[in-house]
Amino acid sequence: MDGRPIPVVLRATPGTPDGVLVTAGQHANETTGPVAALEFITELASTTANFAVIPLENPDGASLHRALTQIAPEHMHHAARYTSLGDDLESRLRQGRPRWEARARAWAQKETGASLHLNLHGYPSHEWVRPFSGYAPHGFESWALPAGFITILWHWPGHEVPARRMAEAIAQRLALDPEVAGHAARALRASSAHNLKPHYELIHGMPFILTEQPAALCPITVITEAPDETIYGAPFRMFVKAHLTVCAAAVSHHLQVNK
Repeated sequence: MDGRPIPVVLRATPGTPDGVLVTAGQHANETTGPVAALEFITELASTTANFAVIPLENPDGASLHRALTQIAPEHMHHAARYTSLGDDLESRLRQGRPRWEARARAWAQKETGASLHLNLHGYPSHEWVRPFSGYAPHGFESWALPAGFITILWHWPGHEVPARRMAEAIAQRLALDPEVAGHAARALRASSAHNLKPHYELIHGMPFILTEQPAALCPITVITEAPDETIYGAPFRMFVKAHLTVCAAAVSHHLQVNK
């Protein structure tokens, strides 16, 4: 909206269905996803699939985030979650109006024939502080407690079984990473003292959310949620690796099913 370009890496062979779309940086204060998206381009290029990678969907938010972290590097800077219009670009797609930044995602899906969308995200790496203030928007309460690295699968009606099988493949791969699995176990122990009914299920010890979403861009959307807001150094790299693990497992399963 402010005139900043949205970078896209694209390989589109006409008539080749079941491509892969990778997006990151929709919420610009969720910082590990764009790095993972860029690193995953090499692996996608080694396959025969059509693909599009949009590593920074919200460049205006990213510009704001960079400026704010120079002032307060340990703050979540939730203002940078949104676009320069103050909205979430995902909402434009759900409203059937893929304008400005949202248009890039819709265009890339059409160009590649993508039937799998990998949508890389994050959430607060520490609790929201809101004593009597109502600071957290409605629906955000479930993200106020740690749960480790969470994977969400949206699926169209009638795609529940394929989504469940993909979740199983992803969970098996994540559980093999001792850092990520260990972090999840510690986070789940901490949150269980405060949350008797979590909003996720455990698959091979890793938290997952599977839900039907008819408005999703692709039949299956895999959303990664790393607790990455305000993290740096080794923890940052750990969650970049977790995104890459999910992406690799999802694409491998996708290509095997659709070969």
